[in-house]
Amino acid sequence: MRDVNVVTAHIKGSSSTQVQMRNEIRGLMIDKGLPSFFITINPADVYNPVVKLLAGAEIDVDKLLPEEVPNYWEQAILVTKNPAVAAHFFNIYINAFIKCILGYNNKRHQFSNGILGQVKAYYGCVEAQGRGSLHCHMLIWLEGALNPDEIKKKLMDEHETDFQERLVAYLDDTISTLIPDPEPETEDDIIQAHPCSI
Repeated sequence: MRDVNVVTAHIKGSSSTQVQMRNEIRGLMIDKGLPSFFITINPADVYNPVVKLLAGAEIDVDKLLPEEVPNYWEQAILVTKNPAVAAHFFNIYINAFIKCILGYNNKRHQFSNGILGQVKAYYGCVEAQGRGSLHCHMLIWLEGALNPDEIKKKLMDEHETDFQERLVAYLDDTISTLIPDPEPETEDDIIQAHPCSI
């Protein structure tokens, strides 16, 4: 098994690289503390018009006509037949997430404030779903974040009502489990489609 691990150490997705990634995460935890967030980013490639654009369709993604909004089955076939296009879309999506949401400037290798706060580190692992689409599991470390014991202590302390209210407000503001319905500007802008495609 030791020989197998040596041979597969640089093969993506092998058990050896998974062990290596777990060790890198442990190293980050020793250096940065416990992560503040564990998130899964799952771009809806079967609904997103950018995939259609990357596949060569001539559409204006900012001004989609109703007939140009991706149909689920047609888009699913497009993604299945063009895995490189789906991977390119995923790469664009993840890079935009890291730059805009986390506030990481790749050219300067530094963080500015993202919407979660001042991020000091992140670590992401990419996997394929059963249907072949990619998704990313990511750990995020925030600057000045409390460790779980400190949070528990403050939540249990009856004198820390200000902290408790601010924590609940922060969680309500940053965590969402739904996609809001799009609000069309006029009746002409109404497109009967999945919210992920708008």
